[in-house]
Amino acid sequence: MAGKFGLESDGFMKAEIVGITCSDVEDWETWQPDDPQDVYLGLELSIGWIGGQGADLFQIVIATPQSLNGRPDRRKAKLLVVQHYDGKQIRKTLDQWVSECEQPDWPTIVDCLRRRFDWEYEGML
Repeated sequence: MAGKFGLESDGFMKAEIVGITCSDVEDWETWQPDDPQDVYLGLELSIGWIGGQGADLFQIVIATPQSLNGRPDRRKAKLLVVQHYDGKQIRKTLDQWVSECEQPDWPTIVDCLRRRFDWEYEGML
């Protein structure tokens, strides 16, 4: 169980997804695409530490292999490549990735998250 400011009993902080938005579809978790094997969808995640206030923004593109064909820009964004679109499974994966970034402080958590997500302050620091 997390203590004050997301600190676990071992002194590490835990991050959590505070919210996820998608500008292309209203409810991305329950959305059913016309072709679940041809999806290219950008998500913006608000991620903060448990017990903290505020969050940083991170972006990721959910894509199927079929949707990546002929997209020269595909290497510019961090990707989660799935064989077919399943919003609930994608959410579980995102939650898992964030939970794997348990670290002693917020800057170290951000470094961990940046391995999988694009960060709102990328290139500014």
